[in-house]
Amino acid sequence: MEHWRNPAGLVRGLGLGLGLALGVLATPAGAFAAAPVAAPITAPVLGQGDRNPPPPPEPTGKTPEPGTGGTAGPVVPAPASTPPQLPGGGTVSGLPTAGPDLGPSKHPWVTWWELYKGDFLRVKTAVRRGGTTTGSADFFLGQDASDARPPAAREVRREVVATRILPALLAELDRSGGPDAVIEALLALGRLAPSLTAAEFRPVQRSIETQLRASNQLVAEAAAIALGASSREEVLGTLQHLLADADAGRKLAGGEVPQRMRAYAAYGIGLVARASAREDVRRFAVASLSRTLDSLDRSHSDTATACVLAMGLVPLETWVVRDPGGVPEPVSSSRVAVLRRLEELLGARRTSRLDVRSLVPLALARMGADLPDGRREELKSWWAESVLAAMPRGRRDGGDFTASLALALGTLGDADDDPLDARVRAALLDLASVSELGTRHEALLAIGRVAARPGEGANPWRHRDALAAVLLSDLERGRSPTRAFSATALALAVRGLREQGQPVPESWSDALGKALASARAPEDQVAAAVAIALAGDVRHTALVHETFASVPKGWERCQVALAMGLLGESSSRNLLREFALESAQKPRELRAATEALALIGDHAFAAELVAQLPGLQPQQLQAYATALGAIGEPQAVDALLESLTQSSTGASLRGTLCRALGAIADPRAVGFAQVLADCITAGGGAPPTLFSQAALVSAVSSSHSPTALLVGGGLLNLLQ
Repeated sequence: MEHWRNPAGLVRGLGLGLGLALGVLATPAGAFAAAPVAAPITAPVLGQGDRNPPPPPEPTGKTPEPGTGGTAGPVVPAPASTPPQLPGGGTVSGLPTAGPDLGPSKHPWVTWWELYKGDFLRVKTAVRRGGTTTGSADFFLGQDASDARPPAAREVRREVVATRILPALLAELDRSGGPDAVIEALLALGRLAPSLTAAEFRPVQRSIETQLRASNQLVAEAAAIALGASSREEVLGTLQHLLADADAGRKLAGGEVPQRMRAYAAYGIGLVARASAREDVRRFAVASLSRTLDSLDRSHSDTATACVLAMGLVPLETWVVRDPGGVPEPVSSSRVAVLRRLEELLGARRTSRLDVRSLVPLALARMGADLPDGRREELKSWWAESVLAAMPRGRRDGGDFTASLALALGTLGDADDDPLDARVRAALLDLASVSELGTRHEALLAIGRVAARPGEGANPWRHRDALAAVLLSDLERGRSPTRAFSATALALAVRGLREQGQPVPESWSDALGKALASARAPEDQVAAAVAIALAGDVRHTALVHETFASVPKGWERCQVALAMGLLGESSSRNLLREFALESAQKPRELRAATEALALIGDHAFAAELVAQLPGLQPQQLQAYATALGAIGEPQAVDALLESLTQSSTGASLRGTLCRALGAIADPRAVGFAQVLADCITAGGGAPPTLFSQAALVSAVSSSHSPTALLVGGGLLNLLQ
């Protein structure tokens, strides 16, 4: 690691931007897999301003290993294609492409939980670890059997993916009967791509690229998403052409590249670069994103925001800047150079749109997410001073901006006596008292994280209880929905303490139990039950069981079921199995029950579901496939493929089967879209290409398929 040169001058140059660099260091543990170690490479040298970005990396001849999150294959220019015309319309199962006008989420906490629950559940990890089931209960087969398979047998074999699942998904792209199955097949191909060799992926890439010029807009957009979801370096050339709306990109898209597709290409570039083990790939990605950002006008806010957020995803290994001869180094030269570029956007109040600037702090925050602890402590004072200096201006810029600043502060402060940390905590307490709810909620979550972070001084936990007292007071006297965030924040504090082996005050646990017992609104009940689960407080398991029985059937009961799964208590098993029996034809409910049972170690339950697959009616098969795909159950592959290839299977059901097969074949513990969830705050404010509140409400209120969630929605709606 190079040493800093003239650090005082560097701080003045970075200004506000560097101050926000750590914004999302508080994402749940393990949310991002570490990049695989690659052989040393020589990164290309970029000219000033990245006007001539490095070419895509040369082929290495290496075959990617399943589950590494990246590949060492080549990045090649996009092949020429026959340019068709891309219309702006399209439907999915008769739904209009414009999403229903449902207004904001009925409860703000719902947004937070739907975006972040994947980081906490990690169901595929639970399924693939060892364990057996105890006890017995009649269900479907009327018997229970322990799952004695070794962990390796709970993962689908790579050869099964390449020789059976892959051909079936490719065949779906040529079948007729509506766009549903085609869209899901494209996304499934993106999900399984990391497990393929370079030779196996080449025809996949060609097939996906062909769909970029599909006459149906949603199919074309799904193809762009699938390229980014693949995490393959080979697709960077194609994504760069689409993002730049270059001649090669227009050939692929059949005309001018639509703005939504350009935004999806930007997110894809960020995802691919994040998964790559090669610094030249990451530099190429940053250069492409920066150059496109410079070329956009104010009317292209979705694409501009996508470029900003994608830049924040790229973990450049080089941190420092040298600026030889006083000439600024190109943006792609280091993380600090990226921060400096984003800082310019943050200060461009008159020339940059507010919806773009509001998300810049989150991108700045992401740039510090992968720093080692030693480097974080070294730079903390500079970051914190800059964030604190930005507070007055930020509060005049609107709630989305201040919510972003609150998130950043939550990653900077700790509980010791350091004067700087005292100022950070004071700023958070100030934000937690504002009337704008999005900022207030994000500040409460930040307080919970800071309470669980020790400092390095003589009294590392000195102010822990004072921060918790704020949350405890709000739990007792606050109003809905703020209480839901206070309960969650307190749970995050408890979770953090337990992960560090620290004792947890009994009064904190009592407060969570009291919050659940006193909750009246169903959403508040769900939030309190989930908080108890996140805190791992098994003392309140019986109360969670009572809540499960009292909340409305539908989304609310599903979330309490997941809370029981997170608690991991075997006493929940019979309740969850009964819930599954009642939900045999309801995809959302059966999925939640199956996920929860997997979390408590009931691995035999999945085998029971698989045994029932042959001969099921379409509605039941849809529910079973959804549940088995969600947990990544490899035993289901044969039966799912058999149903998929039958000529009588309708397009909607084929779409569900494709999604299940793609999820099972995906070697990643957390789906590709989950990585992007940390790009927005609990208050939302994301562009439509990333997230739609209306689509979320639609999903919470009914059992809409993930395909339908693309209608008027964005990438993060695929988390549903």
